[in-house]
Order: sequence, then C-alpha cells, then structure tokens
Amino acid sequence: MSQDVLKFQPAWLDAQCPRMGRYVLGPLLGKGGMGEVVEAWDVVLCRTVALKILRNLDPTAMIRFMHEAQVHARVVHPNICRIYDVDAVEGTVKIAMQLVRGPNLEHASPDLTIPEVVTLVAQVAEAVHAAHRLKLIHRDLKPSNILLERGSDGRWIPYICDFGLAMAMDEPALTFPHGVVGTPAYMAPEQFRGDRAEIGPPTDVFGLGGTLHYLLMGRAPTSPTPSGADPVEEASPEALSFRGDLPRDLKTIIRKCLQFEPALRYPSAASLAEDLWRFVNDEPVHATLPGPLGRMWRRGHRHFRLVLTLAATLGALGVGWVAGSTTQANTMADQRALALPFALEALTLEKDFALERALPIHDLRPARGHLNARMEALRSEMRSLGPAAKGPGHLALGRANLLLRNFAGARLEAEKAWAAGLRGPETCQLLALSLASQAVWKPAGSPDLRELEALFQRGKGFASDSGLYGECLTAFLHVDYEKAARTGQAAFHLHPWLGDAAALGGLSLCTLAQLSLDRGELAGARARYEEAKVFALKALPYGQSDDWIHHAYFLAARGLAAMEWDRGSLSLETLAALQVQCDQALQLDPASPELQEDWLGLRLLKALRQMDLGLDPGAALDAAMIFQGTRLKEPLSAPLQADRVAIYWLQAERSFQRGEDPLPALAEALKLASPGPFLARNLRAEVLNFKARLELARGEDPTATVEACLAHLEPALRERPSWAVTQAAAEAWFLRAEWEAAHRRDAAASLQKAQALIDATLQINPGSAAGFALSGLTLMLEGRVSPQKRPSLVMLARERLRLSESLSPVGRHQARLRQVLKGL
Repeated sequence: MSQDVLKFQPAWLDAQCPRMGRYVLGPLLGKGGMGEVVEAWDVVLCRTVALKILRNLDPTAMIRFMHEAQVHARVVHPNICRIYDVDAVEGTVKIAMQLVRGPNLEHASPDLTIPEVVTLVAQVAEAVHAAHRLKLIHRDLKPSNILLERGSDGRWIPYICDFGLAMAMDEPALTFPHGVVGTPAYMAPEQFRGDRAEIGPPTDVFGLGGTLHYLLMGRAPTSPTPSGADPVEEASPEALSFRGDLPRDLKTIIRKCLQFEPALRYPSAASLAEDLWRFVNDEPVHATLPGPLGRMWRRGHRHFRLVLTLAATLGALGVGWVAGSTTQANTMADQRALALPFALEALTLEKDFALERALPIHDLRPARGHLNARMEALRSEMRSLGPAAKGPGHLALGRANLLLRNFAGARLEAEKAWAAGLRGPETCQLLALSLASQAVWKPAGSPDLRELEALFQRGKGFASDSGLYGECLTAFLHVDYEKAARTGQAAFHLHPWLGDAAALGGLSLCTLAQLSLDRGELAGARARYEEAKVFALKALPYGQSDDWIHHAYFLAARGLAAMEWDRGSLSLETLAALQVQCDQALQLDPASPELQEDWLGLRLLKALRQMDLGLDPGAALDAAMIFQGTRLKEPLSAPLQADRVAIYWLQAERSFQRGEDPLPALAEALKLASPGPFLARNLRAEVLNFKARLELARGEDPTATVEACLAHLEPALRERPSWAVTQAAAEAWFLRAEWEAAHRRDAAASLQKAQALIDATLQINPGSAAGFALSGLTLMLEGRVSPQKRPSLVMLARERLRLSESLSPVGRHQARLRQVLKGL
C-alpha cells in the first residue's frame, strides 16, 4: 500500500474492525430516528466517510431512508453534505456520506458572534437556494441539521444534511400521507396545515428565519404547538421579543422570514442570503414589514370567503339564518375535530399492512382478517360518535378498502363520505382511485374518463403519495400503455411501498409486449417482457408478500416462456422452476385470482409443450382440472374463464391424440364463454378449429363449424388483425378446402383465401413457424387438386417445412406437413 493512502487512514483502522461490504466500521458518531451513523473507511476509494446505517427492517423506515439518499444526492453544492454511495447488504441499508468533523450549529451557537452567525446562515441560504433550483424543498431546516467544520483559514464551513423530509415541488408528495412532517418549532404554518399547494421556497425561508432566531436568541421563535393547532394562532412575528443589543436590521430580517403568509416572506432563499450579506457588509437591507392595515388584511384574508359568504347570506335571509348557520358550523367543526383521529387510524392501517406485504412470503389471510376486524371497530366508533363522524369515518374505511383492493367497497365509502359533506381533495382522490382501479383491475365497463380526470384534478390538493399512481391508472385507461409503464415505474422509484403502482407498471409493460407480439414484432415483445420481468424483480424485495407484484413477475416470465414455446425451445426445466416459484407465491392467498391465473397458465403451458414433444400431458391437465374444480370461485375473472376453456380444449386434444373420445371435454369447452385470448391465441377459434379437425377425421362435414369460426373472427379481421387471428382464419379456410377436395368439390376459392390469410400472417409475423407449415400444407392440398402443378408445389412445400423447422422444430402443423411429405 502506498504511503499516500496510509497517510489518510484513520488511527482506529485495524484488522479487528468489523466490516460491511466495502466499508470498515469505526467509532459511533451518533444515533437518530432513521438509524445510526458511524465513521467508516471505504477500502475501494480509500477515504473516510460517515456511514448512515438502517438496521430496523420496518419497510416504511427503510423506504424513507432510501428516499433521503435519492433526494439528497440530487443536490451538489459546497455547503451541502455530499452523498457518495447507497447500498444494501444482507438486509441492511446504508448511505455513505461526506464526513464532517465538527459540531452542529445548535451545539456551536453559544460561542458564535453575531457576524459569524449571519455569515453562516447566509451560506446556508445560498445552499438552500441551490436545492430550490432543483425543485426540492428541505422542510426541516433547523440548527441541528447544519454541521460545521473548520476550513483551512480556521473559519467554520456549514454543511446542510438530513434531506429525509425533502419534497419535490414538481412531483407528488415524497413523504407518507396524512402526517404533518417537520420540527414544530421551525415549521411554517402551511406545513402545520398540511397544505401542499402552499409549500415552496418561502417554507424553507421560514425555517431559516427560525434557525437565525435560535442562533441569536438561544431559543426557537415558537414552542411546539399542540397537536392539530395552527402556529398562526400561537404567536405573531410582530410580537417577537429580541435581546437589546440585536441590530434593528436583523430583527427586521427575522420578522420577514417568520411572516405567517408565504407571500409576505422573502420570495426565495437567495433574496434572504442577499439581505444577510448586505448586513455583513454594513449595507442597508431590503427587508420591509407590512403595516397595521396589512396585518389586519392578512388575518382577515385567512377567513375571507367565510366572512363574505356569511355577510351575503345574512343580507339576503336576515338574522333568523344565524341559528342554522351556527348548527352547520358546529357540525363542520366537529367533523374537523374527528378528521385527525380517523386519518391517523387509516395511516396506521396502511403502515401495518405495508409491513405485512414487505415481509417474506407468508399467508396474508390472517392480516386481512385483522384489518377487517379493525374496520368493524371503526364502524362501531362512528356509530357511537354520531353524525359528525360519518364523513371522516367513511373516508378512513375507504382507504382501508383500497388496501384490501376492494375497489367497489372503497368507492362506496368515498360516496358516503361525499354524501356526509366531506367533499374536499382527499375524498375526490379516494373516489378517483377507486373508480380507476376498478376499471383497470376488475373491468366491468369503462368509466367516464372526463369525470375521472376531473376527480383526480380536484384531488391534487390532498398531499399523498398516490398522485403518480393516479396518472398511471388514467394513462392505462386511455390505452397509453407506454405512459402507464413509465409512470408506474416512476411511482415505484419514488414510493417503493406502493405495490399497486409497481404491479400496474409491470402489467403495462406486459400489455405493450402482447401488442408487439400481435404485430409480429418478436424482438420488441421479448424486450418488453424482459423489462417487465426485471422491473418486477426490483419491486419484489419491497413487496415480498404482495400477490400483485408476484403476478406482474409471472405475467412477464410466462410471456417469455410462451415465446420460447412458439419457437419450440421451451425447456421443461424452466417451467418446473417457475412452477415452484408460483407454488410458493400461492401461499400468500390461495384464493387470489391473479395467482390462480399464474398457476393454471404455467400448468397449461407445460401441457402444450409436452404435447409438442410427444409426451403425455395427462398429469399437468389432471392437476389443472382438480385445481379449477376445487380452488376457483364464481364469478371468475376473464383470464380464469379463458384458462377453464383451455383446460377442456387441451383435454379434448389429448383424448384425440390417444384415440379416446374427445367429445365430452370438447362439449364443455364449447358451452363455456371464452372472454379473452390464451397465450396470444384466439381461444374460441382454436376450439372451433379443433372441432372441425375432429369432424374431418370422422368423415363429417365441418362446414358449419368452419363458418362459425370465421364468423367469430370476422370482427377482428375487419379491424387491424393480429397474426394469431389471420392464422386461425387461414386454418379454418384450409380445413374447409380439405373437406371440399375430399368430396370432389371445387376447393380453389377456399385454398386461395387460406393462402392469402397465410401471406398476411407471415407479413405481420415472419417468425411464425406454424404459418410456414400451414402454407406448406396448403400447397400440398393444392397439388392434390391440380396434379399438373404438383411437382413444383411439392418443392415449395418442402422449402416451407425447412423454414418452419428453422424457426421451431416441433409443432402440430410441422408434424402434419412432415407426415404428408413422407407419404408421397
């Protein structure tokens, strides 16, 4: 090791020190609510760092800890503590930061002179302005969050740290919903009110003013206010008392910073810094304060709309209205008083259930039962508290129903809160989320998108972390899956505990993959599925017991497996590994429709692959049959209905291959509704084409079945058909042509239509192995109808088989074409 490195190594460093990844741990520097901070040696970059470590695995604490690092790292300024590295090792999350060797400003303040204090706060204000330029509001500026270190000239250098409560002005709220965040003695009034729309640079100016007051007076400007109180009612900037030797300009600066209305403070931290430097340089400051009339207007303006409404109504209705007005005001006051405890209960439920979903895979049903019991207790409390509790209570119950993903229940509770008179942003947001989530996850009709967007717009005034998720839902309903995918990913990166957002981001990517597959863009589909799978794997550590995130993973993994099946390269070992994972995930909730869909889909894919390989799929199909007979509960989701049809279809295919009677299973498949595709295939068309093949094999006329298949496919063929639709229609026409040729009828028209549809299939999807094989079969049938063309058509058919086998060596159409060519 070089002498330069040895020179920078700390004295405590030796072989006995514990190690965490690339860091050797040294002395403890302090403990806080988020964890502990130790001095550490970075063995890779050979430098000493302050290592902040979270050992408590409470997911909300972990997420907030990671968020602090992400937000903090966005700001680069000489007076902001730098972030070097963020990492997680063996369940412990850590942030490596610049090591500042010195006290915080609170501890150092008794020894500082007035010029030193003003100089330090001016530097801090400039650093805060740098954060504001990146749209970040710190929201927790106070003396203890500013560290000091001696510079080479012996002067103190300040460093802002702890961005744990920072908020991005151009993004949804980055802290947990409902809560008032910050340190009360330094919080601006808008923070106490939870008014996110009012929070901006002047909010941090208030914190800087409070910091300056503490450093010069030895105490904060206001004591912590009682829960729910507004600091505006507790003190007045004009009434602040200062020590006698404090210069008048400094008093003016502090009072301007601490004005209750944001518009009356300094508009930016930069303008505050400018006034502080003017004071240091003995220049007159720019700060002025409102006069008595301005102060009266400010206080009256806070209740302006109420006063105006009251005056107008009294003038119109007379004094007799006062009694009714008083009753209504009392009811509203009671609602406001009850809103906080109910909101806190909803927040506690959300936190507890987020923790359940973050734990390793375990049965979630007891936690859901406990949540339902707490909801019942809430209902009892609502009844005991009377009418004023209805609005806040229904709002809390609505949020609990959202947790359970009972969107119809959430909507009902939101509507009850609205009817009880609670029509603010939070109710609008709850109503919008429940409506949109119902439409996306449990589709049974489409909502009015304009009404939905209006609700989301009105709900923006409520500071919560669901804003991006709302945008994701809206984009999905607008069929803008690209935006939905990106917004879902962004929502997850900001709020990893939001499993719904992560799941919808994954679902959107899988939908984009399916659309690419329909267009025959195989490389694009594969890339989308891969992206969805990687994204789900990133989200799973935050939602190990979240069935929807597992479902997003299996959707992507199954999509990739289905593409491998199409190519004839799907490994049974790959399927077996996915089946084990799915069995584990199903422990979360054996009744989850999404996990049931994953379980059945993998078994049916295994059965298809075994059929291709000439193996008996009986065990896989029997397992699927038992599962659907014992686990599935009516009404079934659309994917589960499709799976049920596929089970009977494949049972019929197996019986047909084994020389057994396929009619009972086929009859079940035909009598069931098939609402959606199965592995990109049109399931109804597949079943009808199988029936036509069966009729041909029995010497029966398949014309009626073929016409039913073509009538079923006609709407899709009229629009922008996928290759799977054109291929299914081509097979139907080919089967009709086979019957016509076998019974000495003119098959030319049917063959022509079959070949045209095959050409359309291969134009959309040049990678369709079945399409090339079906083309070869059509050519061979044409050779039977026109013997003079037979030699050239046989050569073309052999070429089609070669192309088909190069794409997929196995498949039903390939096997039949080989058999026909072999029989020449």
